Amino acid sequence: MKPLPLLVFLLVAGITSSFSQTCHTVSTVPVGQPMLARGRVILDNDGVVALSGGQAVYARIINQSNADLSYIVVVEILDQDTKKYATDCIYKAKLVPKGSAVVWESSAKEAPVPWRVGVTIGPESDGDERIAGLSFEVYSNAPKNDSQKQ
Repeated sequence: MKPLPLLVFLLVAGITSSFSQTCHTVSTVPVGQPMLARGRVILDNDGVVALSGGQAVYARIINQSNADLSYIVVVEILDQDTKKYATDCIYKAKLVPKGSAVVWESSAKEAPVPWRVGVTIGPESDGDERIAGLSFEVYSNAPKNDSQKQ
């Protein structure tokens, strides 16, 4: 009888993750995107930032260790009606030592867009590389107010 709760969990997890899409990647953060936040992810501590930005958000992930390091990026948008964040996309990959990657997502919502970006070290990385960890930077164009529009 014990396998039933595990089966239910797997079904719910599968259904939940099926609504998320894979985030996009790009080689560098586009010129003109200001850095709005930065952080560090070590051991089992996730890095999470919430910010108001433009219609696109970019997360640059940097492997600080001397070994391959798996990571997961989750990009969410705050639903103004329910006041809850909904997952917009998820990206999972592995970074080479001292390497970096840029993950991004866009929204059709009018700016300012209430983004939340979470970065986690993946479960495949379980050695000393977790101590050196990841650093991350989050970029997004701040929306212009009426006095700045031309």
